[in-house]
Amino acid sequence: MLAFSKHVNHENADNILLVVTASETGQISIYSAFTKSFVNMTLSKGKNVIPMDPSQAASIPWNEPKGIHILSNVNMSISVLESTNSSDIKYSVMPVSDLSMRYVATTTEGTQKKPSFVTIVALQNDTKVRFDLHIADKSKYTYITPWKNYRYANGESFEVNLNQYETFRLEVTGTDLSGTQVEGSKSIAVFAGAESSVIPSSMCSLNCGAQTVTYMLPPTNK
Repeated sequence: MLAFSKHVNHENADNILLVVTASETGQISIYSAFTKSFVNMTLSKGKNVIPMDPSQAASIPWNEPKGIHILSNVNMSISVLESTNSSDIKYSVMPVSDLSMRYVATTTEGTQKKPSFVTIVALQNDTKVRFDLHIADKSKYTYITPWKNYRYANGESFEVNLNQYETFRLEVTGTDLSGTQVEGSKSIAVFAGAESSVIPSSMCSLNCGAQTVTYMLPPTNK
């Protein structure tokens, strides 16, 4: 189960590829909740590269159908490779059997006007997700659509309800959300990072190349 996130300025990646390494020849089925369609294909033993539609990236709107569910009849590992301009992101995807209900977010600090984010994907219907916010810069707030006029501060909590394959993206600009606790009433997949970041930020002065950072978080019991 996975989700893609927006890049700098809430734009989609130019290219998104699944890099699937299969233990043997087999079949893979990729379901997109956004397009309500399946991609079914044969995997060869070893490396397989599968292009994905960048418009499936999750953004701020609440309850977007942007989850992607992947099944195979052979053992496989999956990495996601996203590229925008000359900036590449690569992260590994954990299997559903490794997912659980409780997570502590570790995000990357965004640049001044670019957000850090946490993206949630629900595996099942009627999943309640609670956020206990930790915002590094206490003067910053998160703004949650559809209630754009309401802001949540460091230390506050709120809940959202998601159905299967729906995503929810939490954002804060100019700081990071590390330490935010996320708990689902059922298993969820959690991705985190920043739309634009410089790592390490201590090496940056005035003109620094920044790029989107994304990774999939393990639950606390892992």
